[in-house]
Amino acid sequence: MPRMDIDRKAPILLERQREILASAFTVWKVLSDIQQWPQWVPHVDAMNLRGPFLIGSTFQWRSGWFPIVSTLREIQKPNRLVWEGNSLGVRAVHVWAIDEDGPGQCRVTTLESMEGWAPRTFRGSLEAKTANTLDIWLDALAKRVRGEVPCE
Repeated sequence: MPRMDIDRKAPILLERQREILASAFTVWKVLSDIQQWPQWVPHVDAMNLRGPFLIGSTFQWRSGWFPIVSTLREIQKPNRLVWEGNSLGVRAVHVWAIDEDGPGQCRVTTLESMEGWAPRTFRGSLEAKTANTLDIWLDALAKRVRGEVPCE
């Protein structure tokens, strides 16, 4: 199956990266359990995966006051998770890449593209807010993997 990528022609393109002291499988286990995102990801207030965790399945979630409907587009355990989502004039493609850097250490990269009327109209503010959100998400992922945000 071909890899899905962000839309490189979109008005907003973001990339953030973190080194995490854990194996790719450990990071994958946390990241791919999307039903649990509200337990550890700030700004994710609700989650409803409709169906199994498979390509083509959709999930409805809320980030702040934004309702989002997303579709799983690529699942490559333990290295890649891609979804596409729509909300309030925004079409986003989000890629998570997990690369093993050595024993018990990996590099997590998250990429996002946003297109639609909102990214074209509010590019600067939306880009800054989303970049900050991605940094927060990566920090939260690292804390969850280290056990600083307990499972419920």
